[in-house]
Amino acid sequence: MKVEMYPRFAVITEGEDEPMDVCDNCQREWKRGMLGEIKDYFQRVEPGGVVPSGECPKPGCGSLCYPKEVVDRPVKEWLQEAAWIYPKDDERFIKLLTENLKGYFGKDCRVWQNEDHVKRGTYPQYLCSADLRDMGGDVVQLWRDGQTWWPMSGDYSLRDMEMAEMILRKSILEFHRRE
Repeated sequence: MKVEMYPRFAVITEGEDEPMDVCDNCQREWKRGMLGEIKDYFQRVEPGGVVPSGECPKPGCGSLCYPKEVVDRPVKEWLQEAAWIYPKDDERFIKLLTENLKGYFGKDCRVWQNEDHVKRGTYPQYLCSADLRDMGGDVVQLWRDGQTWWPMSGDYSLRDMEMAEMILRKSILEFHRRE
């Protein structure tokens, strides 16, 4: 079985074994194919939360089920070691972040800091911007607390968006471990 990790979810892309999921309420284990469709999804799943696999099929339960063998490590690690990049560290951190983003997205990835945002202080969480594939259109705003904001996401795939956020968070953790 091959598992692709993202900050908020995991996708099983290969393998004949059907993944197992665990009910968040009754703790019973179920094969993925046995789970029900999630009713009222947006009322039950918080933005930024771990994506559930389906609803528990046990009569009277119906709670959300999550992957058993796939732990959402990047988010859990982030929550345990939450960090923040302070303005005094911007230059050194942005250098590290640029290296890490280029390592994944390629040498054409551009990262810069909009001095106007920083000087005005309108967005204190703003750290820098990036054009991940040098497309000249959509950019991602990278925030000091490890979140990303995509004003227009037409040029990028969900995988690109999730990977940019994961790389930002891992870069923040790496930076603080070096300090």
